[in-house]
Amino acid sequence: MLARLAEAFARFTEASTAPLCPECRAPMALRHEEPVGELPVALERTYECHRCGRSLTRCSLWAIPD
Repeated sequence: MLARLAEAFARFTEASTAPLCPECRAPMALRHEEPVGELPVALERTYECHRCGRSLTRCSLWAIPD
């Protein structure tokens, strides 16, 4: 049950944060994700547009360390 909820949450958050392509305004798909720095506080995400092939990189803050 917990695994299904975690998967649903991952799909929900991914769908809500996927940017639109600046050129053709189509939804972009996540292609690559890796942590920035030594602590897993921020993630660098690379998105790609299915329609025109343009890629976009964004940094996402996941947690604030204590």
